[in-house]
Amino acid sequence: MLAVVTLICVGPGGYLVYQQRLAQREEEAVKTLSQSPANQIYTRPHWLRTLLARRTAGHVVGIGLRSRETQDSDLPPLAELSELVWLDLTDTKVTDQGLVHLAGLTKLERLRLDETEMSDAGLVHLAKLKRLTMVNLYRTRVTDEGVKKLQAALPNLDIIR
Repeated sequence: MLAVVTLICVGPGGYLVYQQRLAQREEEAVKTLSQSPANQIYTRPHWLRTLLARRTAGHVVGIGLRSRETQDSDLPPLAELSELVWLDLTDTKVTDQGLVHLAGLTKLERLRLDETEMSDAGLVHLAKLKRLTMVNLYRTRVTDEGVKKLQAALPNLDIIR
């Protein structure tokens, strides 16, 4: 009985603390990613976020890192954005090694990598993103063979070249 009472009292409080920490980590990631004026960040409103962290009124669902100076070392903060649905890395210095930072973005659906240094080696990281429905690989070093392997791993993926 004591365990049930404890769970009822602590459970909601523990969830709120968890959500608050999540909001703080996301806010720090956004602060880091916002350092370039060319970057665009889009959020989806969420009532609990409004209460817990008044500076961020929702979850980040889209980011366009549009600075040509963006490189692999700028991507680690993306790991904190668990609700990210689309990401635009067009015309950046992102390489295959930088894509390892996308591994935790399990809700990612749309990804633009056109005009990057991407090659077949980076596609291994994309194959793990099971919700991915569209990827733009225009003007990359990805080969036809790499596209075939990615398409086999993600049959519903629309690959633009």
